[in-house]
Amino acid sequence: MLALIATVLLAPLTIYFLLRAFLDKWIDERTTATPAARRDGTPRKGAKIEGTAVVAGGSPARLITARVRSAHFAEVVVLQAEEVDRKRTRLEQTRYLHVIFSFVYLTLQQIFSTFDEKLRDAGGLALPVNHL
Repeated sequence: MLALIATVLLAPLTIYFLLRAFLDKWIDERTTATPAARRDGTPRKGAKIEGTAVVAGGSPARLITARVRSAHFAEVVVLQAEEVDRKRTRLEQTRYLHVIFSFVYLTLQQIFSTFDEKLRDAGGLALPVNHL
């Protein structure tokens, strides 16, 4: 009798957890950046796409976008609203402390093979999450 009860209870639970794992992965692949972060920065299979990818803006996020697109397009152009030589009229971001979360840090490591080295060379510091 106990075996029958266990079977009746475990079969639906097993089906539930298998279905949930499948749905979680399916939803994750379609609604989050996680799968793209795993793929991005890898060389394109076959030839690069002919033509030019245009990225509007020179923020850190847009520069990362340009880097990722450079693996897929023959040419990438970043359009910046301000000239480098002129005084900035927008919020300057280059001389301020930036905190990035572990997902972003891991993505940057994957996209830029020398990210840690360049971070150290620029005086940056990567701390484990438990130090924040």
